[in-house]
This record gives sequence, structure tokens and C-alpha cells, in this order.
Amino acid sequence: MALIQTAGYGIGKIGSMFSPKTGEGNSVKKAVLKKTKVRREVIARNKILEKKRLDKRRKIEKESLLEATKTKGKSGLGKLLSVSDPGGIFQKTLDFIGILLLGWLVDKLPQIIDWVKNLIKRIKLLFSSLKSFIKNIGNWFKGLGNLFTGTLDNIKRFDFTDSEGKMKKAMTDMENAFKGMQSDIEDMKTAVSGDVESQNFAGELSGDAVNQTKQLLRNSEGFREKAYWDVNAWRIGYGTDTITDAQGNVTAVTKDSVVTREDAERDLERRISTGFMPKVAGQVGENWSKLPTSAQAALTSVGYNYGSLPSSVVKATKTGNLNTIADSVEALKTHNKGVNARRRIEEANIIRGAGDGRQARGANQTPAYQRAVTVGRALEGQGYRAWQHPDFNVHSGYTGSGRERVMRRSYSSYHNYGEALDYPLSHNSEAQLNKLAAYFRQNKSALGIAEILWKTSGHYDHLHVSFKGGGSIDKRLAGVPSLKGAGQRQQIVIIEEEPAPAAVASGGSGGGMIIIANDSLNRFMKNQLLSELAYT
Repeated sequence: MALIQTAGYGIGKIGSMFSPKTGEGNSVKKAVLKKTKVRREVIARNKILEKKRLDKRRKIEKESLLEATKTKGKSGLGKLLSVSDPGGIFQKTLDFIGILLLGWLVDKLPQIIDWVKNLIKRIKLLFSSLKSFIKNIGNWFKGLGNLFTGTLDNIKRFDFTDSEGKMKKAMTDMENAFKGMQSDIEDMKTAVSGDVESQNFAGELSGDAVNQTKQLLRNSEGFREKAYWDVNAWRIGYGTDTITDAQGNVTAVTKDSVVTREDAERDLERRISTGFMPKVAGQVGENWSKLPTSAQAALTSVGYNYGSLPSSVVKATKTGNLNTIADSVEALKTHNKGVNARRRIEEANIIRGAGDGRQARGANQTPAYQRAVTVGRALEGQGYRAWQHPDFNVHSGYTGSGRERVMRRSYSSYHNYGEALDYPLSHNSEAQLNKLAAYFRQNKSALGIAEILWKTSGHYDHLHVSFKGGGSIDKRLAGVPSLKGAGQRQQIVIIEEEPAPAAVASGGSGGGMIIIANDSLNRFMKNQLLSELAYT
């Protein structure tokens, strides 16, 4: 009975919990309802997310199916023309055009570089001329102001004869300024549409002193085919007041004169070789022959510009010290209000860099030095001419003297150690140098070549080759491109001496000069040789 009462009491208690009249039951009910609501919200949210995932998957599947349908349905021509298809004819065409364009750029790169340099030079000339033109305008108005001032001063002092020359000086300044403006206008015309190639100066000076001087003057003076007024005379060509015709006749330039580049070159050659260079050499005296050719060229350029060397430069040349001479030339940069400052600095730098940069010959010769000599002599035997090496003279060939002039370069230059050779266009044709460059590249390792420079910046007028040390090379140099046999006749020199030496024959099988000295050569053999070959 007690158990039944206890159970009844518990059931009643539980029922009271859910009774609206009981506060505790109400709290439990709210908690249950809230939990149920939260669960419903989570379920709804999950359904929404699941629906989005399903929609996204269906969309991807639909796009994939559509793309597959397009690809499947594309015709053979469509596939070929497809840009996205790496095997399409359109893509192949683009690749082919790209290869052609790249090849064209590589082939035309030297011309493109030259064109860019030409453009830069035109821009520089244009801005320089414009700057000078504006300056001359200012000088003209300054002269005009001085003219009015001088006139008023003369009137105040009743000086109607201009005894102090103020008016005359002002008018001269105005005239020079006006002529300067005319010259500037001509320069601007040249910069826009004229020929500025004559003003190009790139790389090292080459050739003898006369040719190096011509290079400098072409660059500094520039070429003008029509006459222009300059300071005190009408000038033309490369800043000259004379014209030399094909017969060697010399006439003065007038305001109506016109010349060709050929005329200007002829006059420039005459003025340098028979006029200014002998004059400058006479001023320098015995030290002239001791100066490097590039220093002689720079000093002649100064003399050309001044009419003769200024006394300060002449004094410096007596010391024989290149740096002293260079400093005296650079000191002239302030003359004439600095109009030729850049030119004087360039000439001074050429003189400073004109020293003999060779390494002294003897025990200090490097293996690369010997390698350069071996290659140079072998190539000389095939008709090539080298220089910029202590043992090679571009005119007479290998001398072995160790005293041939070598222009001073940067400390690391191979030329400074006799480990490089230059083959100039002045003594070797372009076709010959192309052939030689190809030979060097094919045999670079065998010959121990460090660098080959040809038709690159600063090396359009000569081929440069330098060598590394180590190992030995065959003095015969198999496969050397020969210049002989192309229209040249083999030269034979027969030498008879008293007493005649033993039979000696020098020369190579590839042609060239063969020297024969033999006391047993009888008249019959001589006549036979002379009847078949040229006696030289």
C-alpha cells in the first residue's frame, strides 16, 4: 500500500511539472521548445546549404557537358583554326610569324642599333642647335641694347665718330649673333632631315695619324654641303674655307658654294696632310715623332681649330709627357666662352689614353702573348694584316720588335699584355674579316681564344681577337682561311749572293712569296722559272 502511494505521489509530481500553474514546469517547457526551434533552424539551414551545393554541382556538370558537346561537334577545320588548341593552324601560323620576326630582329639588330644611335645623334644635335639658337638670340638683343647705350653715350659726349668703338663693337656682336643663328638653323635642318653620319664617331681611332685626324674632324666639324658664315669667313664641308677639286685646284669658299662629300674629303685630306699636320709637327719639334699616332691626331685637331697650336700647348709638348700635354689641351675648354669645351675634353682624353699600354717584352711574356704571336704570324702568311700588338705593324706585318705602338686602354684589356690582335678594315676587306671571324668561332677552343669581337659596338671597323694561356697550338694552324689564289699571282724572288748561301727556300705551300737562294741555280732553271711565273 505504501508502494502504491509513493508511485502515485511521483506521478502527481511529474504532472505538476507540466501544469501551467507551476512555474518550474513552465521553465522546462520553454527550454524544450527553444531547443526544438534551434534544431529546426539548423535543419533548415543545412537544407539550404545542401541545395546550393547541388545547384553548383549541376551547373558545373552542365558547363562541362556543353564544352564537351562543342569540342565533339567542331569540324576538322575548326580544330585547325582553334587558338586554344596548340596544334591548330592559327597557333602554328602565329608561332611561325614569331620565329620570322625574331630572326629578322636578330639579323637587323646591328642596323637597328645604328638607327637608334643615329636618332639619338639627331636629337642631341637638334637640342644643341636649339640651345645655341636661343643663346644667339639673347646675344643679338644684348648687342642691340649695347648699340642704343653706346649711341646715347656718344650723343651725350658729342662723340659722333664713335672714337671708343662702342657702336662698332655692338654692331659686330649683333652680326656674329645673327650669323650664329643662321648656322644654328642649318644645324637644325641637318638634325631633322640631313646626313648626320659624318658626325658619328664610335669606337677607337684607327689607321695612321692623318686618318685618325680625319675621324676626329668629321666628328667635331660635321659635314655641310652649303656655305655658312663662321666668325670671319665663309666655310663649307668640314669647317674649311677652301674647296679642292678633282684636279687639285684650290679655291676660296663663297656664300654660293656647294660641295659633295667627296669634295669635302679631298679638301680635308689636303689640309691635314700638307697643311696643318706638318705645321703642328714643326711647332712640336723633335718630340713629334715620339708621340703616339692618336696623340698626333688630337694635336692636329687642335691646330685645325685654332689655325696653329696655342703657345701653352706647344710648351707642354716639349716635356714629352702625355698627361701634361693633355692638361694643356683641356685648359683651352674655357676659350671662346666654352663653345668648344666638349671638343677640347675629348682631345685631351685621347692624348691621355694614347700612351703605349703594352707589357714589356721579355721574361714576362704570358703564354697568351705567345699564342697571339703564333696565330698572328700564321694569318699573316695567308694575307691578313694585324696591329695593336707590340710585335705587329699593320703596314709591314710581323716585326718581333716589341716596340709597335699599342693604344692604352683600360687596365684589364688584353691588348695591354700583348694577348690580343686587331684586324682593321683599312687593311682587310669585310668579306675577309667575315671569313676570319667564322674561322675563329669554329676553332675557339683549339686556338685558346678568350673573346671574338666583330660587328659589335665599337668593332665595326676592326675584328678583335684575344687569347688565353695554357696548352700549345700547332703553328701550321690547319684550316686557316687563305686570301691567296683569288686572282693573286705567286711571287718568286731569286736572290744571288756572293758568296751564295746553301739552298734555302722559305714560304708556304699555300702561296705567297717564295724566296730562293741557291748557288746551283743555272741559267736554264732561271729562264724556265721566269717563263712560267712572274719575276718580281
